Amino acid sequence: ENLIFGQDYYPYFKKYGLRIYSQIGQKVGWKKKNGESHTRTLLRSLVLYKLGDFGDQGVIKKAQKLFDKGGIDVDLRGVAYGLIAQNGGKKEYLQLKKMHNSETLQQERDRITAAMASFKDQDLLLQTLQFALSEQVRLQDGVSVISAVSSNPLGRKLAWKFVKKSWKLINERYGRGHFMLPRLLEPFGNFHSKVEAEDFETFFKKHSAPAAKRTIKQVLEKIRSNDDWLKRDNQKIREYLVNLQPKLL
Repeated sequence: ENLIFGQDYYPYFKKYGLRIYSQIGQKVGWKKKNGESHTRTLLRSLVLYKLGDFGDQGVIKKAQKLFDKGGIDVDLRGVAYGLIAQNGGKKEYLQLKKMHNSETLQQERDRITAAMASFKDQDLLLQTLQFALSEQVRLQDGVSVISAVSSNPLGRKLAWKFVKKSWKLINERYGRGHFMLPRLLEPFGNFHSKVEAEDFETFFKKHSAPAAKRTIKQVLEKIRSNDDWLKRDNQKIREYLVNLQPKLL
């Protein structure tokens, strides 16, 4: 999904995803059953989120209803927040930000910031990146917020531009850690063109980052591998999904 996002056949992939998840979604439903296993609970949140992500309007409307009503089951909050963000705008963004700033439980704050990184609007995603380095977010959590934006296909280029622009501050905060800076850079391995690989490599030739030396190398290898993968398989996947459409519709 990361690699083919933005391709002309991506909408066909979403329909394909809906077909895979819809039957599972009907089985797990929205309500937790007495005595169900922990893995079943995890499956529910995963499947419902992916259904909404692939465009199931019923799931999206249900998430909106739960969000508006409040008191969402803790296991489904991530689903509701994420889908609200994906399909929302400034109003929903401000609601989530207000919730974050009034929340005391860190686990809930993490769910909210993950959702704040899921919007489609570039201005809102930029606000989330700036928010990540503000005093409103704990120092150790800023990396997770930036990583979440860069994991969003619509926010990846924006996040990389932001990281480059804010590098001095980011390096001062996280450059000496053993894992913080690598965690921040890892999602950029989802880039998939040689141009992006060259930009990434050029930047770190000019800006030393000893704590992330290995990660930088791995990210570059992954980007170039992604580029090769697309060149090799892109057309075949396109043909498969396009030819599958009559069966999906």
